[in-house]
Amino acid sequence: MAISNTTESATEPQASIFSLEGTPVLSSGMVDTVAARSGNLVTRIKVYAEGCENALHAHQREEHVFFVLAGQATFYLSRDEHAQVVNPYQGVHLPAGAYYRFHST
Repeated sequence: MAISNTTESATEPQASIFSLEGTPVLSSGMVDTVAARSGNLVTRIKVYAEGCENALHAHQREEHVFFVLAGQATFYLSRDEHAQVVNPYQGVHLPAGAYYRFHST
């Protein structure tokens, strides 16, 4: 018996390509741009000028991944705020519920 993929291909999830080209280098503030989105994942490109930071918090239902492409970020991981410097081409994976804050250094 032959199986037709006609119906399946109409609802098959489609891959998408996104680019970091045009991502700004900032002298102040921050930029937050959605690069791709699906039902289970949002890919955001966030750029922080040196000195920008956020407050200690956790996302109870979302995992996060941060990549440093240029400069440096200091992450404070856990409620005890254990400091960890993250350099270019390094990243941080935060499971759902993990407390963190960071600032651009």
